[in-house]
Amino acid sequence: MVRKKYKLESVVKDRSVLRSLQKALDGDGTLSYQDTWSIIRSTMDGKGVTQQEVDDVRAIFLHSKSADVLSLSLVNEFTRDPRRFLTKTQKIAPIIVGIDGTGPGDDEEYRLEMADSFVHRLSNRGTLNSKYYRGPNAIGTGLGEAIELGTSYIVGRLGAGIFAPILLTGYSRGATGVVCVAKRLQSRGIGVDALMMFDCVDRHLSFDAEIIPSNVRFVHHVMRSRRSGSRKSFGYEGLRYHPSSTVYSRRYFVCTHGGMGGAPWKPDDGQSDSDYVDEGFPDGKTNVTFKQDQRVSKVVWSDCQPYLRLHRFLK
Repeated sequence: MVRKKYKLESVVKDRSVLRSLQKALDGDGTLSYQDTWSIIRSTMDGKGVTQQEVDDVRAIFLHSKSADVLSLSLVNEFTRDPRRFLTKTQKIAPIIVGIDGTGPGDDEEYRLEMADSFVHRLSNRGTLNSKYYRGPNAIGTGLGEAIELGTSYIVGRLGAGIFAPILLTGYSRGATGVVCVAKRLQSRGIGVDALMMFDCVDRHLSFDAEIIPSNVRFVHHVMRSRRSGSRKSFGYEGLRYHPSSTVYSRRYFVCTHGGMGGAPWKPDDGQSDSDYVDEGFPDGKTNVTFKQDQRVSKVVWSDCQPYLRLHRFLK
């Protein structure tokens, strides 16, 4: 028996979402929260939401029995008053979670050291829809807790009826942490609108970010160039992804790992701006001077601005 064709099927432009929609309608799959968001957004084609599109959304989700509770809640809000829903959601600040990089175990020392980090700038907004988590100490303790708290925070905001884009950002081992948050959200059928990574590294035995999960739609990853000679022992993570579902971009910069996260090195007493940064054991001296590190770190932040503003990390 041939099933009914919905006009909405011709409106959805995202191929992966369209496949999920068609499988759900055929009785072979389910629609995730991310799919639901994408389908509703597809009605915003510049001509306004038509009654046919609203009827299709209602019919697809309420009669297919292929969506979870969060998705059905989203559909109910949309179909009750589409114009009000779209106006409301466009005004709501995105849900942002950030996990910063490795630092001192003492929280106050950590706060002072990472006060101007890029992740701190993006996620420590002091609003109900943003949450900043400090990164682990030198041996990695604390990363698991940040992953758990970040995941619970996002699920809690969605459960409270906050329908907003989900954004993740992380630096160093904290970038590995937010990739793990994305994986946990994927297991709940929740998508991530955009991910911003600052020099993700492979430095934890329990967590890895080798592959970006397919529920992440956009990724921008800025990384230290090997020419910098910085943190040669750290390795690189977050390099692989699913091209069919994720748009991924990557940029390299000749500065230190610290500079990549917004915490460039500064010369101590007896050192000058023209001296080369020495990161100590086991990595030693880099190919980057203190002056260069501070200058290029600013370039990294400036270079990220178009992506950050496009995806609403920044206003």
